[in-house]
Amino acid sequence: MEKHQINFNTASCAQHGWLYQYPSFYTLNGSAPRRLVMLHGAGVPGDTTWGYIANYLDAWDEVLILDWAGMGHSTFLQQSPVSLSRYSVQLWEVLEA
Repeated sequence: MEKHQINFNTASCAQHGWLYQYPSFYTLNGSAPRRLVMLHGAGVPGDTTWGYIANYLDAWDEVLILDWAGMGHSTFLQQSPVSLSRYSVQLWEVLEA
């Protein structure tokens, strides 16, 4: 298993997270990679919530643990009231990236 810190910008967010990569039986045999995105609750970074558990998710090829903007090291690029729709846009942008 390899753990990589990731940092990149999307249109609305300076994004931070962790990418866990596992050598997989499925990928080695020509199947499409299996990917999992883990989301955390309010007030704590993603790695604090999921880092320990991610070590045991070796049935997946990649596990992406995000920090929501305002928690951990991710931030929205524009200052405006936080809303569910802004977090939805953040997740959509990350999945597109």
